[in-house]
Amino acid sequence: MSVIRRRIAAMRSLHACGLVSLALAVGCGDDGEPLVPDGIPSDAFEPTYWTPAPGEAANWDIQLVAPFDTSAARQMYLVDLWAITPGGTIDYGNGETVTVPAGALTASLSDIKAGGILVCQVTVGAIRLTDPDAMRYPGFEATPPDRPTDPAANSVIGWSVIGDANTRFLDIREAARTGWEATMYKRFQHAKDIGCDAVDAIWIDRNTGDYGFPLETIGDQNDISLYYRDVVADLHAKEISAGYHSSTPIGNLFSDQFSATYDFAVVERCAEFDVCGEVMPFEQAGKATFGLDFLDDGTTDRDGDTVSDGISFSGGCLKAGLQMDWLHKDADAAFRPSSTYRMSKAECD
Repeated sequence: MSVIRRRIAAMRSLHACGLVSLALAVGCGDDGEPLVPDGIPSDAFEPTYWTPAPGEAANWDIQLVAPFDTSAARQMYLVDLWAITPGGTIDYGNGETVTVPAGALTASLSDIKAGGILVCQVTVGAIRLTDPDAMRYPGFEATPPDRPTDPAANSVIGWSVIGDANTRFLDIREAARTGWEATMYKRFQHAKDIGCDAVDAIWIDRNTGDYGFPLETIGDQNDISLYYRDVVADLHAKEISAGYHSSTPIGNLFSDQFSATYDFAVVERCAEFDVCGEVMPFEQAGKATFGLDFLDDGTTDRDGDTVSDGISFSGGCLKAGLQMDWLHKDADAAFRPSSTYRMSKAECD
């Protein structure tokens, strides 16, 4: 059994002894961090979900687009929730259900779980119009309005993300969330039920201002901050590790708020845009960061000087002084497994 899987097994043993039940009964703080049970020193409390340290899962892979390849043994695989699910029914407790079809990676589920950590990517700040539960979001229609047309009245389905008309931002303002938040949290429960150790929360990093809704994005109590805290609190209550995914290479992506709340981060293209320093709060908090960059030509230099358009990805790591676990993919292959390259801290040094 791998070290990572032993850690997970130990956490589950702790749960059986009742300590975890006590912790969950207490609940989570407003920032998503668990409240430590009375009588247990805060520095001795061990969360019941995965909390990776830098370098703990350096041998990892991401498989989001077919053709999939999960044949290699990895410490961690990051896959889409709907692709890895064996299917089933989500019950919303009011007589309403959604049937979830088996995903393309279902056959790999047991092998991935046996070998390491399973991170399931979930569109948390958006939905895909083809998601099994998409019809439960107020205002759903097969082709909702897109920019510059305003969303329909009372709809929580906004404009498309860049380059993907099928993926639509959600209205995450607190008042609007009452109409769909329970549906999102049922996604997390489905992830828990099928064995996801962590959720990679994507499309929650918003700083383009182009969502279809007038979100407040400034200050500690802005719409984004309030929502991500609630997301993390729900994941932790379900004993699921919470991963922050940054797909927007613009400054101020990572703050002390994010690093204090999420358990790890996945950051795209930070070396290319010279913003890897933004992830430093995660490093300082002793939390893993997984760097994902794209190669235009699929080539790698085994000396660690992997370059795309003159950008040195190892240089980005050096300048930030980070222990990031790098994964490089062909940009035109959209995460396909051809030409992967992993950079360890030793290569960054």
